[in-house]
Amino acid sequence: MLGYDESELRRMTPLDYNFQEDWERTRSILARLLDEEEQTGRIEKRYRRRNGEAVWWEASLFRVPATENSPAFVTMIIIDITERKRAEDSLRASEARWRSIFEHSVVGIGTTDRQRRYLSANPALQNMLGYSEEELRSLTLAHVTHPDDRDATVRRLDGVWEGRQASYHIEKRMIRKDGGVIWVNITAAPVAATESDPEFLPAIVVNITEQKKAEEALRVSRAELARVSRLTTMGELTASIAHEINQPLAAIVASGNACRRWLASDQANLDRARDSVDRIIKDAHRASEIIARIRSMTRKTPPAQLPVEINDVIADVLGFARGELLAKGVSVRLALLGDLPSIIGDRVQLQQVVLNLVINAVEAMAAIPDREPVLAITSQRADDGSLIVTVEDSGLGLDATNPERIFDAFFTTKPGGMGMGLSISTSIVEAHGGRLWASPGLPHGTAFHFTLPATSGAEAHSDKVALISAC
Repeated sequence: MLGYDESELRRMTPLDYNFQEDWERTRSILARLLDEEEQTGRIEKRYRRRNGEAVWWEASLFRVPATENSPAFVTMIIIDITERKRAEDSLRASEARWRSIFEHSVVGIGTTDRQRRYLSANPALQNMLGYSEEELRSLTLAHVTHPDDRDATVRRLDGVWEGRQASYHIEKRMIRKDGGVIWVNITAAPVAATESDPEFLPAIVVNITEQKKAEEALRVSRAELARVSRLTTMGELTASIAHEINQPLAAIVASGNACRRWLASDQANLDRARDSVDRIIKDAHRASEIIARIRSMTRKTPPAQLPVEINDVIADVLGFARGELLAKGVSVRLALLGDLPSIIGDRVQLQQVVLNLVINAVEAMAAIPDREPVLAITSQRADDGSLIVTVEDSGLGLDATNPERIFDAFFTTKPGGMGMGLSISTSIVEAHGGRLWASPGLPHGTAFHFTLPATSGAEAHSDKVALISAC
């Protein structure tokens, strides 16, 4: 153990292979034993091997009394505890590192038990919630969780403690001691019980309140930008909208003149006059509906989450754009699957998506005088039950140099274009849980497709396909 042979050791004293800082302890315990003050002793210390290496020993010392033939002496039983000491040093270093991380971390760290009671909280978590560690130990997670988020917290914690999931992750609101509300991102995973410690749940808590405020500001900005884009698009359709409104207004004038004639004759024809009045009322309602659709497209309102029929959305958009399609000589071919299930979303936003794609298609076909401009729109079911809408033109097709950039914000190939239509459409579709992409049309042009998840449990009741052509 020391690297010396017996003859070398007989010429040495224990102090020769002890470190100097342990000489006094060594002298003291040997003196107490040899002076008969004690019969046994025990000491843990470092010893120096012949090669200079330091080793840790645990020495048990016993005094053997003198006899007629020999003086008193001390015998030692030595156990090498170097590896144990290294493990203890490593554990202490690990505990010191953990304590340093716990105390000085800029994110909150806390531990709770199975009953959701706080066991510990580092200074960052205390500052975040405004409570001292002692105060938090008298609280449960329910006390500091926003009422609207408590059920979700309980469900996810139950999943962790019952072993249904390995870790716990949630974004939720917490209530500070002063009553303020903050948003936090929490990640945790349980630590199993040991012989000396019960089970507990350590959690990392990150304050994301400013991030949530920024996300809300971004959402508001995007919503306003989308509304500006709708207004711009509606402005481009001024002629089409005027044409749509002029039709019922002209019909009202014609019916009014007819009614006056039927009443002005020597023998007033009340039945014919009544029919004319009925037509006036019908056309007035028609004009009112057109104006209502236009107002809904331009109104500043929060997004709705209501059942929407996608075929009705397509019909509304074609009503907006009818004048534009007539003016540009565009033929419309529809293949809309009948009795499609509803989707949950915002009707106006989905109208904006379809309108953007229709206007883009019309503009893409403006530069092809050698063939008929055809706009094809289809709606159908995907294998997973979601809805797929395709808007296809017969234009020149995608620009091979920028096939992916067409969905980027502010990227445009049109003079004076904003470059926001497809970017906003992508955001709207993704917010509804779908996807928007483009592919080459056959044999010409470009096809834009987007998916939307159908209402849960809804099923199509018919495979009837409506085929309509208009020009």
